[in-house]
Amino acid sequence: MNHIRACFNKAANTYDNNSGLQTIIGNKLIKMLIPHTKSSLQLIDLGCAAGKLTMELARHISHHFFMAIDIAENLLALAKSRLTPLSIKVLQADFANIPLKDHCIDLVFSNMALHWNIDNTAIIKEPARILTPGGILAFSVPIKGTFIELINCQQHINNTSYDDRFTATSELIQQLKSSDFNIIDLKINNYIIYFKNILHLIKSLKNSGTNYVKNLNSTLKTKSYLNQLEQYYFAKFGHTNHLLPLTYSILSVIAQKGN
Repeated sequence: MNHIRACFNKAANTYDNNSGLQTIIGNKLIKMLIPHTKSSLQLIDLGCAAGKLTMELARHISHHFFMAIDIAENLLALAKSRLTPLSIKVLQADFANIPLKDHCIDLVFSNMALHWNIDNTAIIKEPARILTPGGILAFSVPIKGTFIELINCQQHINNTSYDDRFTATSELIQQLKSSDFNIIDLKINNYIIYFKNILHLIKSLKNSGTNYVKNLNSTLKTKSYLNQLEQYYFAKFGHTNHLLPLTYSILSVIAQKGN
């Protein structure tokens, strides 16, 4: 988790300008959520980053207690300047160990964050613990299929296969059921972003803090390797406009905790 925090801390000054897709996904999640909320909720935004989407959430969801949580202190410094005037508390915490008592929150919102939990088998565990019976969990995460082009090219060049750390939809559904959640709404969307070259692609990942992906970032260092990667990437996936595609497969879920 320290490595993940370091990546997001380094990206703090560039995050807002490089998180457009995260914002699009988050706004769609808010729209999915609105029909299923009550008034005067106790809620948290888990993985609030710099707080821009948190402000949007606060605008749409009635609440009397609101806390924004993230692991990266540099991002939280930006979030605090935005959220304190809105009476939103800001807290640094590990997603696997949220410092809140059991069954105290009515709504857990998490956009593109829960997958950073080191234990992929326990993504839902902490939200389930802190939610009240009947409480709502709204989250979006990248799933299997995300970065498929980059992963495929690296596997070819390295002549090996490895776990890309993204969880399959079926596994997440099973985690929800095991934690006594009823799925109210579920959507899967694919987004493709195009880059002019491999350096542009990697820079975009780093500037949004998303470059820490198990087994991916360790080899993206030498110039010769990057040249080799780019050549194969263009040959296998290159767009007709001479651009490199990168896919994000996103699962968005609204689920209710059982009574």
